Amino acid sequence: MIDKQFELSTRYEWTEVDSDGFLYLQRQTPSWMKEAEEWQALFPLLEAGAQAQSQPPDIDCPPLVTIALCTYNDGAYLPWAVRSVLAQTLGAWELVILDDGSTDAETAHYLMRLPQDPRIKLIRQEENKGKSRALNKILKIAKAPWLLELDADDWLAPDALEILLREAGSQQDTAVVYANHTEWLERANKQLVYQGVKAAPSSLSPYVLLHEAPAVAPRMFNVPILKQVDGWDPHTLFEGRLYEDIGQLMKLSGTHKLCHVAEALYHRRLRMTSLTHRHPHHYLKWRNSMIDETETLKHGHPSERQNAHE
Repeated sequence: MIDKQFELSTRYEWTEVDSDGFLYLQRQTPSWMKEAEEWQALFPLLEAGAQAQSQPPDIDCPPLVTIALCTYNDGAYLPWAVRSVLAQTLGAWELVILDDGSTDAETAHYLMRLPQDPRIKLIRQEENKGKSRALNKILKIAKAPWLLELDADDWLAPDALEILLREAGSQQDTAVVYANHTEWLERANKQLVYQGVKAAPSSLSPYVLLHEAPAVAPRMFNVPILKQVDGWDPHTLFEGRLYEDIGQLMKLSGTHKLCHVAEALYHRRLRMTSLTHRHPHHYLKWRNSMIDETETLKHGHPSERQNAHE
């Protein structure tokens, strides 16, 4: 209805009249709901999305950012994520959606009816191979110098790309530009509860990432540097399906510059049904495996040292 209001307001004018002839049930706001904060967070996307629908895409400009969206049975969430890309104030992007072997009808139905925009590309693979392999596949075909991850159940602020690229342009040899995010808790009935803005650490190190496991979103990567380090590692514990974000930031933060933008440019949905939340004990196992691997690389395995001397 808000989309239609914005659409009509560009073509028609009307007189507003107060009348007692139309009555509606007054809804009492629940005590837990931060209605004003929710509206302030969501209205910019509603407004920008409506405007974007009336403007033809600029297909002559080469993409400056490749947005990587990997999905697996996320059909209920995809429309809002894609809408946030279409609503960007910067139009020089390409969106690559990789369907990682989805099996549900809702995802298939939406992907068959994606918005008709030449900047959107769809890749399907029959077998689910996990997040790291999916991201590496997108990395191989990325046309832009920067790559931004967008989870299928999250969404971007309308000016996210513009601000991240502006910061990237002011920095030399930066591997990652990241920012703060707004957090939303999804209830059992799918209703979202506004949790406020969560600030990412102003500086990241392998130690901070490994031991504090901060949520870092959005993350925009320098594509040439990503390719130099061979992208995401699918050979870690859980085959790169879990904590690949922390692992990749760890790998880059040890040798490259990471730049923090102190603005909330991303909306992150916390789902109790997500793989990470269903198996919280997995992180300890993964962290210990990363510590063991780091120690092995630092000191060298006995057999490796022997081979080196030989």
